[in-house]
Amino acid sequence: MLTYILETSMSHSASSFTDSIQEMREKLVGTLAHDIRNPISAAYFAIDIMNYADGEEKFNKLKKTTRESLKRSIDLMEGLLDAISVKAGEGVTLNFQKGNIVEELKSVYGEAARIYANEIVLECDEDEITGVYDGTAVRRILENLITNAIKYGAQDKPIRIILKKHEEKLKLSVHNFGDPIASGNKKIIFDFLSRTDKEASGQLQSWGMGLTFVKMGAEAHGGHVELISNEEEGTIFSVILDIKSNEPGKKRARLNLSD
Repeated sequence: MLTYILETSMSHSASSFTDSIQEMREKLVGTLAHDIRNPISAAYFAIDIMNYADGEEKFNKLKKTTRESLKRSIDLMEGLLDAISVKAGEGVTLNFQKGNIVEELKSVYGEAARIYANEIVLECDEDEITGVYDGTAVRRILENLITNAIKYGAQDKPIRIILKKHEEKLKLSVHNFGDPIASGNKKIIFDFLSRTDKEASGQLQSWGMGLTFVKMGAEAHGGHVELISNEEEGTIFSVILDIKSNEPGKKRARLNLSD
């Protein structure tokens, strides 16, 4: 009887562990697949409006946008393949390299300004800020914050992207006006596929996967996420990044995918 109980318990434990690994894989795949849509949409838009009759300069600019967006899609797909084989609890692999982070952010801003109908404003006094970071992760952070601002913000008010440098750290903020986030929901919206009560209508709204990655990406860069949301100031998501905290090379970053 004792042997039977032990064997049954071990069988259940193994089954639960396998289910945990499968769940982790599925959620990581879902997170990356969600973000692949952004650069593909940018490439599609650029191709759609590309017309050599508009002038060689504009044509080459759109061609460059298409190439960069498709390159980013490939980078994300490589991360997707990595996520399929990831072990439970390990997270995703980030590739840290030395570079100018301002170029990454300006590129995302340029794509967003062309794709979306909303007015998008970039406030950045620096032309070059050199540090060690994962370029794909930084771009995904900003893309997700812009997407949320477009989705939940007021359509007739501008969306502001603000970059400020504080010694060894950067503060990247995205600001929009619209219905504020309820104080009780400000923590859970960073959970995977979190659903929060929308006070104005009594309905549920899903914040999806993007903010989960934003939090993970910030922490992988030695930082964190800050959130201000009220009637007077609007909603401001700020990501603090320490671009001197990592050495060049690959690094596993833990992704909190709690429901």
